[in-house]
Amino acid sequence: MSDFHSLFRESLDKRKLTIYRLSKELQIDRSTLYQVQNGGRLPTAQVFRRMASYLNLSSREEKQWLEAWKRERLGPNHYYLRRKVEVCVQMLDKYTYERTAADEPLVWEEQITQTVCAEGKSKAAILLKKLLRAYLLSGDLAILDVHLPLPFFSRCCTGIPWMAGERSGICVRQLLPLKGQEQEDAVPALEALDGVFGIFFLPREGLEYTPYFYYGEEARESGSLFPYYVVMNGGLFLLSTDQERAMYLPDPQAAAAYRTQFEKVLRWASPLFRCYHSPVLAMDDTFGGTQEEKDASVHFFHQPCLMMYLDPGIVQRALCPGYPDRERIAELAMRYYVEQPVYGPGYYNFFTKKGVAAFLRDGRMREFPESLVKPLLPEDRRMLIRRLRDSARCGGNVHCIDGRLIDVPEQVLIDVCFGRQILFSKSNSDTLRYLSISERGLVRSFLEYFRALPTMPGVSDSRESAEILDSLLKRER
Repeated sequence: MSDFHSLFRESLDKRKLTIYRLSKELQIDRSTLYQVQNGGRLPTAQVFRRMASYLNLSSREEKQWLEAWKRERLGPNHYYLRRKVEVCVQMLDKYTYERTAADEPLVWEEQITQTVCAEGKSKAAILLKKLLRAYLLSGDLAILDVHLPLPFFSRCCTGIPWMAGERSGICVRQLLPLKGQEQEDAVPALEALDGVFGIFFLPREGLEYTPYFYYGEEARESGSLFPYYVVMNGGLFLLSTDQERAMYLPDPQAAAAYRTQFEKVLRWASPLFRCYHSPVLAMDDTFGGTQEEKDASVHFFHQPCLMMYLDPGIVQRALCPGYPDRERIAELAMRYYVEQPVYGPGYYNFFTKKGVAAFLRDGRMREFPESLVKPLLPEDRRMLIRRLRDSARCGGNVHCIDGRLIDVPEQVLIDVCFGRQILFSKSNSDTLRYLSISERGLVRSFLEYFRALPTMPGVSDSRESAEILDSLLKRER
């Protein structure tokens, strides 16, 4: 893997450029460029952008430069951890839902009443999928307790609608093991998210899904041939460590014994993920209580947020009349953003030029579902942007992101609240749901990532961001 200095030298050789000419064209001290060429120093973010623009790098070259620059600036360990965070964030935009033939009403499958074995991963997955489909149609839906490898469970969930006809849904509780007693490294948690997002963001009406992280190997008994399992009402699905052998026991006593073990883990495992099926529930838990910790807060929006530059009049005009708990939402927003010190030095606000331009044109706040808020009046839109601009002019942590260099999905809202939890939501959806993560190592890695963004290429400083906002205001008059 090439380092930044090697890529820089290769680009100069390819274009037959000398340090003397580059120094003259960019008006950068020659000694600085010689040090960059020889590996003695890295360019600043501003110099990096000027060099990349002048050399007219291809998209592939620019990506290579950027990754090499980040890797050397942050150090390999921090770089790869933050790369995991970027991948985790980008995944949110990947999970969309399209109606397929698999969502049509299920054909009745008789419930299995005898012990069944399966050999091979594919046959084990088919057996579990068949059991789940039969279970959904049994009319005896309650709690489904899952302790399976996430890829295996996700594969079995594909194509299974979690609601059949008029029947009510099902509650799924899933154990997600983390290695070690102390979670200082967030990478295992990030890897677990890969599987969780695929299940969580599919709009399964009637499915209540709750993942639980736990430390250590408490859920596995020493020497067990089948450490993975799914507990159903009256039945038990068992899976071997290598996922090559599976067994279903229609034995209520065996199922009860495994459920007792499952409950034992839950009693001491923290629910490090929490799922909310409405913005009111998410806000109530996130903003409703008293904030004992006054740590740094990071908020990421691609465009201004109704709550971020709060005005009681705007809130009242923006919330749709007749929306359930309308007054409660306004109360929570006021309490959180007015009474709490969210505008301190640790507060960050990121936006994109495209997002603000769209907001000025149509007044829609895309981080909220359309059922919750209506488009803002033109004057309200301009007032929010003026406040954002003035905050940037006063040295606030307001930064415009170049979407070509910093790849964060526009339809994803990320809210790191006072360094204690991360709140994800899939916006612009009638089935909007929220996922809250409070695992300390993971929260810390996200905070570090967003705090480092202002120093990276593709992120404008506060002064440049204020100028961008001012130009957009003038253009949309």
